[in-house]
Amino acid sequence: NSITVMDIIAYGGAAVAMILGLLDFTAGNITVYQMLFIVFLAADFFLPLRALGSAFHVAMNGIGAAKKIESYLNSFSVEFGAEELVAVNQVIFKDVSFNYEDEKEVLTEFNLTINRGDFIALVGDSGSGKSTVALLLTGHERVRSGQILLAGKNIENYNFFALNEKIRSVSYDSRIFKGTIRSNLLLAKPLASDKELEEALKRADFLNFTQENGGLDYPLEEGGNNLSGGEKQRLALARLFLTEADIYIFDEALSSIDGFSETLIMAYIFELKKKAAVLFITHRLEVIKRADQIYLLQNGSSEMGTHQELLALKKNYYKMYQTQSKTLEGGDKA
Repeated sequence: NSITVMDIIAYGGAAVAMILGLLDFTAGNITVYQMLFIVFLAADFFLPLRALGSAFHVAMNGIGAAKKIESYLNSFSVEFGAEELVAVNQVIFKDVSFNYEDEKEVLTEFNLTINRGDFIALVGDSGSGKSTVALLLTGHERVRSGQILLAGKNIENYNFFALNEKIRSVSYDSRIFKGTIRSNLLLAKPLASDKELEEALKRADFLNFTQENGGLDYPLEEGGNNLSGGEKQRLALARLFLTEADIYIFDEALSSIDGFSETLIMAYIFELKKKAAVLFITHRLEVIKRADQIYLLQNGSSEMGTHQELLALKKNYYKMYQTQSKTLEGGDKA
């Protein structure tokens, strides 16, 4: 409505001034130069009023959006407790069931234990609940039944933001912000030195790209649109490697990365288990053969064991591994 009113004032006012100028000119009260002066002045006088109205409209939209964001952020502090989380040495999913609104159950009495020093892999087809486990563990979704226990207490007892300081995650579509490589990395560790930033980039196999393109101040477009999918994932991984956490979650975080880079990055991810726990979510079984425990999620149920144990069962994991192995062999022959 404010835009409409300002349009009427701006264009209507300019039109009235021009009409009056033309009428005075035809009546012989002013010269042609005076008439032209009035016409041009009318536009210059009223159009800035419309720009002011537009700016006011944008500002009001911004205020409305800010209130919604504030309400969203505050909702976490309401839904979760105020207890601070000192350390996460163990996580237990105890008979956890979950379903999204108006959808069938994704997890059914799911059980999972993660201890510091573990490398746990979650595998399964799309829609099997792998990413849901990550969302539940970081507090972005809440269980419908069952419990998630951290240090023996329900996850909902803890402060949401403190929880996300101890449990860090990176996904296949992690956000890259407009700015530079440096500014994106400093989001994870604001006081990090250039040496630390370069070490994180090296671990993510992104240092060569950075050095070849002007260094840490290489400009990035909104959403990292001037990077490929694999480059965005490597930058997101480098940002995660700068953090200090008790649990690291990788949710299909290497899905767009080539095989050579994947091998280098996986070597460092396995190193993380020396200081924390790692939850690695993937659909590719070849990369998690060294995992301490593998959970295959399928149709609300799960198979659990090491790579060799699951192959020995000759059930769903075995079938999936055989299918992927044949696909890789076919690719190699081609």
